[in-house]
Amino acid sequence: KKEDKVVEEKKTTTSTNNSGGRIFASPLAKKIASDKGFNLSDISGSGENGRIIKKDVENFTPAAAVQAAPVTASSVAVGVESSEEVKNSQMRKAIAKSLGNSKFTAPDFSLNIEVDMDNAMASRKTINAIPDVKVSFNDMVVKACAMALAKHPQVNTSWSDANTIYYK
Repeated sequence: KKEDKVVEEKKTTTSTNNSGGRIFASPLAKKIASDKGFNLSDISGSGENGRIIKKDVENFTPAAAVQAAPVTASSVAVGVESSEEVKNSQMRKAIAKSLGNSKFTAPDFSLNIEVDMDNAMASRKTINAIPDVKVSFNDMVVKACAMALAKHPQVNTSWSDANTIYYK
């Protein structure tokens, strides 16, 4: 059994990082990482040429990596994302540049409005009367924004120097 254990340790010592390159770590750091169950590719090295040393493994906290996985698993969005890229013309680039310049030189101000939420409150009360359903006002605002973006897709865009991306 000792021979099997040695073979397994040799397999774990030839680790690679995400880009397919070899991870440089001291033998002691590899041993400590394997004992604690850490993946060497998650640990950043502070030694010579980014080599992972004992101090890096001892100071490594995998809590951030462990907590990140459940969050993404529990917040799976339903639906299909699609987008369309349109190449920017020279005119559109010039307009965007001048608008950007005016944004930084013009004074910034905010507008506040009052909204009559009586109908929203009544709707929320009716919806929340259904068992196992809890709807907040924020949920209603997000839904209204989603509906407005679906109705006016030209507003739901991203700008880059080469393209404008229209999200559908």
